[in-house]
Amino acid sequence: MSDKITATFTIENCSLITRGEPVAKALETLASTREKALQRLRGRVPNLDNYVLLTEFEVSCLMSVPGGTLRRWRGEGKGPSWHKVEGSVRYALADVLREIEESKRLSVRANMEARQASAKHHRVR
Repeated sequence: MSDKITATFTIENCSLITRGEPVAKALETLASTREKALQRLRGRVPNLDNYVLLTEFEVSCLMSVPGGTLRRWRGEGKGPSWHKVEGSVRYALADVLREIEESKRLSVRANMEARQASAKHHRVR
């Protein structure tokens, strides 16, 4: 068995996002293939998630935002940190996961603050 694992995820797969289930299978396959490769490296490389680089397309799928949004965020200095590798934009997995967690916390906090403001508004009347 070869030690090398290759995952190919093309733009054609991206067009499946709006069609439902096939993209879920494609993402599952990508995640499974990538996880197998990462399992082989864990233990050999400390802080491995800092070194796993994702493409814009992979981040777009992972965060459920269009690629255009990621490009706009880069221009505005928002979103996950990114790197240019030989002219291509890449995102460290650790940065993307951190960004997702931070946005969850912000969403929960914003929701809680909105509820509190609404409750105050109803009590004042």
